[in-house]
Amino acid sequence: MPGPISSPPLESTHEKSLHLLVMGEDVEKIKECVRNGANPNQKGYQDFTPLHTSVALRLKKVTKCLLEECHASIDTVNKYGDTPLHLAVWNGDLGHVKYLVKIGKANQGARNTHNETPVDLALTVRHSEVVKWLTRHQSKKRKRTEEGDFDNQHRKNRIKSFINKEQQLLS
Repeated sequence: MPGPISSPPLESTHEKSLHLLVMGEDVEKIKECVRNGANPNQKGYQDFTPLHTSVALRLKKVTKCLLEECHASIDTVNKYGDTPLHLAVWNGDLGHVKYLVKIGKANQGARNTHNETPVDLALTVRHSEVVKWLTRHQSKKRKRTEEGDFDNQHRKNRIKSFINKEQQLLS
């Protein structure tokens, strides 16, 4: 299983003061910076936004501030096509996954450059609790007309197989 995603390095110190404030977990200064004109969706190294950084570092208070008070975009993609939800899934951070889906309304159907949705990624990195939660809380926006779609059928089969293997290991 891969290790957690860490904070991306910054290209220069003047480049992203908001990114630095995110890493410093200073919510009040983040709000002040945005009030004074900083873009909460400013892309930095590898196209990480401040929200990508806060999710990657598992900074729930900062994530909440960026979404609820600074109005950051929840589905912005980085260089790899990953949304903040993809990063939370990669880290196995169920708290952030739940928050991004329930409160932030993150797009669960977003595909990264590997053509993976967050559920696909959770299956790949074998985060069983994340797989189970995401499959129980599929976005209501997704049309149920996908039944004949090969990718959707393949995903359902992968999920069933994964859950069956997990249950066999536990018994």
